[in-house]
Amino acid sequence: MLLAVSVLKHRWKQAEGIMSSMDGDKPFTEDHYRTWPIFKEFRATKEF
Repeated sequence: MLLAVSVLKHRWKQAEGIMSSMDGDKPFTEDHYRTWPIFKEFRATKEF
């Protein structure tokens, strides 16, 4: 949930840290990061 909030608030550095700490663990897979609309803007950042 923290990842989603960070992304929606455009807190890219915080989102990057959360994503990195998850290291591919559930609930998100690499495919989710690349396809889900919630991550669309985040995917365009250098932090992604």
